[in-house]
This record gives sequence, structure tokens and C-alpha cells, in this order.
Amino acid sequence: MAAALQTLRHAHEERVRQSIQHVIARLVQRTATEAVAHNSANSDHPSRYARG
Repeated sequence: MAAALQTLRHAHEERVRQSIQHVIARLVQRTATEAVAHNSANSDHPSRYARG
């Protein structure tokens, strides 16, 4: 009985771990994509920090 519970607990922890890693991967991908899109969208604007 204890071995069965341990196996179930391990399987549950593995599913949770994979879900968390999937969410983190999606956030990292989204952050990288948004940074590129943001830079592309604003590339034609002069920098507000440019001296002139």
C-alpha cells in the first residue's frame, strides 16, 4: 500500500513539474517574442535619449 501511494505521489509530482516547466517555457518564449516585436515596432522612432 505504501509503495502504491509513493508511486501515485511521484506520478502526480511529475505531472505538476511538467506543467510548470511548460508554463515557464511559454512565458520565456512570449517575453522574447514581445521584446522583438516591441523593438521592431519602435525602430522608426528617434530615441528620446538621443542628443541633438
